[in-house]
Amino acid sequence: MVMLAVVVSLGVLVFALASGGMGSLSQGYATAMKGKADALSEKFAVEQVTFTLGPAVVQSNYVSNCNSINCGGTFSSVTSGDILTFGLGWSGQSPPSTPADTLGRVFTLGVSKWGYGSPTSSSPLTIGTSTTNAATYYPIESKVFFCQTRYWAFYTDGTSIVFRTSTDGITWTSTTTVRAGTIGYDFSAWVDCANTKVYYVWSSEGTTMTHRAGTLNTGGTITWDGSSEATITSTYGTNTDPTITKDTSGILWIATNTLHTTATVGNYVEVWKCTISGTNCETASNWSDSTNILATSESTSDGVGPIIRPLTSGKLSLTYGKGVSASYTGVQGIRTYSGATWSSETTTTSSYLNGGTSGVAIADTTYFAGITSTGTILYWSCAYPCSSTPTETTISSATTNVQVQISSDNSQQLLVLYGTGGSSSSILYEYSTNGGTSWSGQQTLASSESVRAYSLTGSVTTGNGNFQILWTSNTSTYNVRFATISFPTSYSYIWYATAASTGADTMTATFSSAVTGSVSLYEISGATTIGYQSSTGSDVGSTTASVTSFTPASNSLVIGNAETASNTFTAGTGYTLVGTCNSVYGCGEYQTGVGTATTVPFTLGSSAPWVESAISFGPTQGADVYVRNVGTISTTLVSVYVTDQTTNTFVSAFTMSTAVNVGTFADIRYTTLTFAVTHGHTYSFIVTTSLGNSVIYNAKAA
Repeated sequence: MVMLAVVVSLGVLVFALASGGMGSLSQGYATAMKGKADALSEKFAVEQVTFTLGPAVVQSNYVSNCNSINCGGTFSSVTSGDILTFGLGWSGQSPPSTPADTLGRVFTLGVSKWGYGSPTSSSPLTIGTSTTNAATYYPIESKVFFCQTRYWAFYTDGTSIVFRTSTDGITWTSTTTVRAGTIGYDFSAWVDCANTKVYYVWSSEGTTMTHRAGTLNTGGTITWDGSSEATITSTYGTNTDPTITKDTSGILWIATNTLHTTATVGNYVEVWKCTISGTNCETASNWSDSTNILATSESTSDGVGPIIRPLTSGKLSLTYGKGVSASYTGVQGIRTYSGATWSSETTTTSSYLNGGTSGVAIADTTYFAGITSTGTILYWSCAYPCSSTPTETTISSATTNVQVQISSDNSQQLLVLYGTGGSSSSILYEYSTNGGTSWSGQQTLASSESVRAYSLTGSVTTGNGNFQILWTSNTSTYNVRFATISFPTSYSYIWYATAASTGADTMTATFSSAVTGSVSLYEISGATTIGYQSSTGSDVGSTTASVTSFTPASNSLVIGNAETASNTFTAGTGYTLVGTCNSVYGCGEYQTGVGTATTVPFTLGSSAPWVESAISFGPTQGADVYVRNVGTISTTLVSVYVTDQTTNTFVSAFTMSTAVNVGTFADIRYTTLTFAVTHGHTYSFIVTTSLGNSVIYNAKAA
C-alpha cells in the first residue's frame, strides 16, 4: 500500500498505489505541481499508516523478587513518546529513591499505598528486678521508648529511679541511676527523639516536683542538662501521678494531681509550663502555673491521673479522672488548650478507674483507652477542641481487666493492650489500622504471665519498627518484663514517565539496603498521562485484594499493583497478570478499554494482609505515518494534512520538521498526529516536504 510521487523536469508523474486508488490522483497531481525546480532528486513514499484507537500494552516485564538494593528491569527497546510505568511492591523498608531510567527520564509518582502486615511479638523477657511491685506504675506515664539506636526502659528498683538500654531488646545494660525514687507512679518521661532529648518529672508525694532534661547518647548514656534538677513548688500541695510532654512549639508542660486541703478543698490538676521553649528548664523560676482544674471535691488524694499530650501548632490535650476514693472511678474530664487559653470541661459517658487510663494524640485528635468501673476496656477519640461527649467503643467486654495501654504510630495505627493481673495472666491486645474506625479482634501477646495490676505501660509511639511494652511481675522478687509488637509495613507504588527517546531502557529504584521487592514494568502506547486517575486499598487479612471503586475515562488502560505475604495471585475478571504470580509477594495486572467502575481485583490463594494501588490512563487517538526516502537527497517533512474521506471533513493540519535521509524512513507518530479516530472511516493524509512536494495516502481505520 504505497503512494509514490516522482517529479520530473517536464512534468509530474504520480503513481497512485494507495488504498484510495486513482480517485486521489487529481489532488495528488495538483499538490505535486507545486514542487521546486530541483525536486527531480526528491522522491519519497508513504509506506504505511497505522491507527491508534486507544491505549495498548506494547510490552511488559515482571520481576517477582529483585532481592537487591536496586530494584527494576529492562526493555530491549522502547519507543519515544510511549508511557513507561514502574510498579513496585515491597515491605519492611522506607520508600526508595524516585526511579530513573537510562534514557534520561526521572519518573513521577502516580499513586502509592502502604498497609500493615500481620503483627508479630517478641517473647517477653526479664530486663531487671525491683523490690517493689510498683516498679512500672502507671499506664498514664511513659517509661519505655526507642531512640538513638536503643531501647530505653525506666523503672524504680525500689530505692532509685533507674534505666537500662538495649540495642536488640534481648541483651540489656546494667542499671544507671537517675535519682532517688521508691514508687514508679511518681516518675514520668517524655522523649523527643528527633532532637535526641529526654525529659522527666518526678513528684515527691509532697509539695514539690522536680524536672530534668538530658541528651540521649548512642552508647546508652544520658548527658544531663544543667547541674541539677529544677524543684517546682506546686500551688496546692501534695502532688502525685505526673505526666510531662513537649508541644510542637518546643514548650515543656507538666500535669500533676495535687490535693488542696483548704477551701476550695479537692483534688486538682495543676498544669505547669516552662516559659522558655524547653531550654534551661532546670531553673525553677522558668516554670509557671498555667491552670488549676478542680477534678474532685474530696479531702483525700484520689490519684486522678492527668494525661497531657501535644496537638498541632502549640495546642494541647488534657484528660483526667474524676473518681472519688470509695471506688476511684468516675467520668473522665477532657480539656484542650488553644495555644492561649484552656477550654471548658467535656466529660465522658462512662466512668473510668483513676490512673487506669492511657492516651495519645495524632495531629489534633486525642485517642484514649481506659478501664471502666465494671472492668471492661473502652476506647474513644475526639478531635480538637473536643467540645462534645465522645462516642465510646468496647475493646474488651470482660469484667476482669486491670491493665490498659494505648499507643500509636503517629498515623493511622492504634494499639490497645489490656488484660488481667496475677501470677498467671494474659496480656492481650487489639489494633486498628484506620484510626480507630474498626478493630482487629483479640490478639495475645503473652499467656500464663505474672503481671502486677496496673503495672502495664508502653511506648507512646513506635520505634525501630515496633511498639515497646513494659510491666512488673506479680510476685517478689518483682521482675521488670519487656516485649515488643511489630507490624510489618507493605507498600505498593506506581510511577510513570514518557520515554525520552527510542532504544534499550533500564529502569531502577534504589533502596537503602537489599529488599524483597516485586517489579511490574509496562510500555504503553495510545495513552496520555494528562488527567490520569488512581485508587488504593488495603486490608489486614482477606483473600481478595482490591482498591476503592473508581471510574476511568472511556477506553482507558488500568493497571493494578498488589503486595502481600507470599501468595498466589489470580487476575480479576477482564484483567491480565503481568507474569506468572505463584508463591510471590507481589504482582501486577492490567486491562484495556475500561470505561466503567472498577475495583481492579485480585484473588489471593490464602488470606493475608495486602495493599494495592491502581492507576488508569485515558486514550490518545491518532495515526502513525511511515514515510521512506527513495530519492537521492535528504528530505525534510514539514506538514501532514488529514481529511476524513468518509464524511468529506477536514480534520487537522500538523506541522513538524523531520529530516529523512536517503534510504531511511521516518515514523510520524500518533503523539504528533493526534486526532479523534472513528472506527471504519477512511482518512487521507497529505504529507508535504520543505521543497513543497506532497504525496497523498488513504487508509481505513479498521
